[in-house]
Amino acid sequence: MVEKKIYEYAPCPLTTYPAISANAFLHYMSCTHSEASLSRGKKWFNRLPKRLERGLEELRRSSNIEMDVTGWGIHIIEGPNVAAIAFLTSVVMVLCGIGSTVYGVVRKDVSGGFAIGAFVVAMWGSTMATLFFQWKQQ
Repeated sequence: MVEKKIYEYAPCPLTTYPAISANAFLHYMSCTHSEASLSRGKKWFNRLPKRLERGLEELRRSSNIEMDVTGWGIHIIEGPNVAAIAFLTSVVMVLCGIGSTVYGVVRKDVSGGFAIGAFVVAMWGSTMATLFFQWKQQ
């Protein structure tokens, strides 16, 4: 696409993949009032492919209906990082199990150790449920 002079971006070829990290993209997209963000944003803006000739809508209208019209785009996935939450939940469960066992062995109080572990797990579950419902409302 770049060789055919349909799209333009710099540097070409890209030295890093993806052209801009998700965190940097969201930062520059949402922090438009900062001078530092605007001046650094030009660096990132040049890395995103830009169509040089006709737009996709014009190309779609002028081409055969059976022909596919492809283009670059930005796909933003909003919401919590489910994989990170699942990983953290697993870590909390493992740490609670280890902590409860160590407490039970050291203090010779198995029921007390696992009561503490159960409390921590219940608090984690309540916190995740609260955050989940807050994210759903946004």
